[in-house]
Amino acid sequence: MADMFLEPVTREESAVLGPAASLLGKVTRILAPFAVEARKLWPASSWNTAEGKLVEEIAKTLLAYGTASINSLTGDVAGAAAGARQREDGDGAWLGLWVWADPRRALHGAERVCQQADEGGLDATWERHGAGWEPLLVYHRLDDFRHPREATEWLLARLRELERAGVLRLLSVLG
Repeated sequence: MADMFLEPVTREESAVLGPAASLLGKVTRILAPFAVEARKLWPASSWNTAEGKLVEEIAKTLLAYGTASINSLTGDVAGAAAGARQREDGDGAWLGLWVWADPRRALHGAERVCQQADEGGLDATWERHGAGWEPLLVYHRLDDFRHPREATEWLLARLRELERAGVLRLLSVLG
């Protein structure tokens, strides 16, 4: 099976091992306390909270999707994920929280999520996509945070916004 991993290693790729390891460690420091608090805030989810499991999940998502993220594990129909990823414009790493719904398994899932967000008063800083896998997304430049705890608190504040808007409750029963 042909994929990008069969291509030769570029000079740019060979120069990022140290910074990549540092970034993954820092993202883990942001996501570990987030996962603990997120499980309390959203009991229907089951975020991994053991650091070893978090590192494993972050590594898997990095290889599979190009994001250093963790997933809410509410099931295989809908949920939320948090972590670092590059925006489509390629402008560095961004910390984000995004809601996902499998369009093959959740009938009109993206539409229902966006409708709930609107009805629940979720503000316009959340990108809305009424179709596809990721109906709601919110991001902030990762290098703007001065301390990992500040980034963790930002993620938790966004998760609380989803809770107040009724989106987390919907994700728990979607599909």
